[in-house]
Amino acid sequence: MESTEYTLDGLLCQSILLFHQSRFYDTCRESETEAFQLLEQARLVMRDTQSCVDMAKWGCTFECLAQKYYINGDTDGVLEEIDTALASFWKRIEASRVETFAVYLWLGYYFLLRFRNGASNSRGRCKRVMSDILSYLTETFRKVRKKPVLMNTLPDFSADVWGETVYWVEVVHGSCLCEKQAAALLKLLYDFKQMELTRDKVEQDMLLQRILEFYSF
Repeated sequence: MESTEYTLDGLLCQSILLFHQSRFYDTCRESETEAFQLLEQARLVMRDTQSCVDMAKWGCTFECLAQKYYINGDTDGVLEEIDTALASFWKRIEASRVETFAVYLWLGYYFLLRFRNGASNSRGRCKRVMSDILSYLTETFRKVRKKPVLMNTLPDFSADVWGETVYWVEVVHGSCLCEKQAAALLKLLYDFKQMELTRDKVEQDMLLQRILEFYSF
């Protein structure tokens, strides 16, 4: 299978699907082998793009597979450079509202998954980054509540800003991570429920949906 047939998202979606199938079908060995090949092809795409969002996507997939025992290995050893790159990336962009809102969910899920790995030595750093993300979102939503017209300055905002963000923060809170911050942000977000914060429907992020279903938070 040629890597050019798939985008990074396509490679990772297919890899997750094949790993899952490998536990239920007689052709499990073939499915598992192909799943590893697709995961490696996706890693090469990530290496070539040097995109921090691509790093977060690949890292989420790898950490998810490891925590569900589909792959073995030291995730700290594999993801240490990505941890550092994404933490630095967040520091660089958190002052830019538009750029930050285009990527915060992927970074948020990446550091959340890393934190939920009890064997990881990176949990302290993950908690600090998550705290920064929660603080940023709380400040931004408070500004929007006071002046809803600010929503028009966020052209890259998610099509389902309320639903996607609430679900993520609920998972963060349920993970006993930055509980006071998460609870405060949830209260603020629940106040938005009656406000019109959705935009025109766009295609769902299939990779994110696949990871959420596969991991079963």
